[in-house]
This record gives sequence, structure tokens and C-alpha cells, in this order.
Amino acid sequence: MKLYEYESKAIFHSVGIPIPEGFATKNLDEALQFATKIGYPVVLKAQVLVGGRGKAGGVKIANNETEFREYFAQILSMRIKNEPVFNVLIEKKLDIAKELYLSVTVDRTRKGTLIIASSLGGVDIEEVAEKTPEAIIKEEINPIVGLMAHNIRYVTTKMGLTDKLQKKEFSEIIEKMWQIFIDYDCELVEINPLVLTSDGKLIAADAKIILDDNALFRHKEFEEKLKTRFAEYNEREIAAMESGMSYVELSGDIGIIGNGAGLV
Repeated sequence: MKLYEYESKAIFHSVGIPIPEGFATKNLDEALQFATKIGYPVVLKAQVLVGGRGKAGGVKIANNETEFREYFAQILSMRIKNEPVFNVLIEKKLDIAKELYLSVTVDRTRKGTLIIASSLGGVDIEEVAEKTPEAIIKEEINPIVGLMAHNIRYVTTKMGLTDKLQKKEFSEIIEKMWQIFIDYDCELVEINPLVLTSDGKLIAADAKIILDDNALFRHKEFEEKLKTRFAEYNEREIAAMESGMSYVELSGDIGIIGNGAGLV
């Protein structure tokens, strides 16, 4: 189960990972009130479960109320990779000095867990791995003993952070992401980008969490959220969810049925 960015950031906030002040809504009056409260410029971000929203125009920066009204209506009317936008996340624009990447993920190839980090954040990690593989840091976590101090030290050192406070904050963020990964039975906990601001703070500018569907029975609150999302999908997508199948709605009249293990 994929969580929306604002849902992921709520979990980040609960464990103490720094996030921008934000508010998700589909109501223009509520959105304007919040934007006025935090002050312009603000970022408007389409809340969808697919990637590529930035390239699709789903992320906008509004410098005033006129722009805000225009972008808010524009984003809510969008479909990104055929997924409708039901909410917009409004956040204060960060003053960015550098963008990093950090994730904890299941490595199905090694049948284990990895911390993946890079000093080249803000773009698809697959793109970084293809063009500059030397910029990717990977640290395997022993599933028996879990995250250890030497794992954190290795990743933090490789990231090249020189400021002692930043190194400490980065290490703490790794620990907290691991806590989320374990406590919520996750397949992925990702920050891209993890922003280093001009005043030296580390802030999770984006957040992505994927939960293991097979463990949802341990997390009733997300089971309920999944049910409410049925209203956001068509009857074919709902039927697939209820049957435990993965279904992707595509345009055109050609269908593909896969039976697992990479066989189609």
C-alpha cells in the first residue's frame, strides 16, 4: 500500500524527522488561509501515488494569491498518469543549498534490507544509478540484528557531510527512518530530496512510504484508509483490490495478464 506524501510526512513528524510546515486539502478557502498564514512563496504539490508529478506539472511555486488560485485549480483538475488529484499539499518554499537522497528499502535481489543514500538528490535514483553509479551509497542491514551504529557511521561518512551537527542530524534521520520501516512493516521509506537548507538544516522536502500489503492486518488504521480510497477508483480497479490483484488502468484496448515471476 502506497501512502500519499502528506500521510508519509505525518508519520515522519510523529518520530521527529524534520518536515516543512504543510497542509493538504481540496478546499480553496482552507488552502488560501494556510498560505496566508505561512507566507508566500509557497509550494503546491499534487497528491498522487504515481511518480513523475513534477514533470507533469503537478508541482508549482506560487509567489502571491493570484498565482496560488490559478495553480490550485489547475492541479486539482489534473490527471497524472491517469490518476486524478484529490488533494493538494501546500508548504512553505524551502531555501535549498543542496539536495540529498536517503531511503531504507527491501532488496529482493539480496533478500534483505538496504540503506541507499546519495549526495545527488532531487532526481530519480534510478537515473543517478545509471548515469553516475559511483554517487550511490548502499549499506546492507543484517535482518537478525537490525540497524547498527557502524551501518549509520558508514553511510554518514560516505555522504561527505563535514559539519558535526549536520552529521548528527543525518544519523538521527537514518535511525528514525529505520524505526518507521520496522514499526510499520514497510517495503520502502524514502526521502527525495532530503534538503540541506541555506541555514544548515536538514529537512525532508518529500516523503514516500510503501507498506507491505500482507502486514496490513497489523495496521488497522491503514486498512480503513485503503477502504476509503475505493471511492477514488473505477469499478475495475476496485474489483482488483478486493481480489488481492495488482491492476493498472491503461489507455487503449490491449491488456496484459502476468502470473508472477516475471512471466507474462
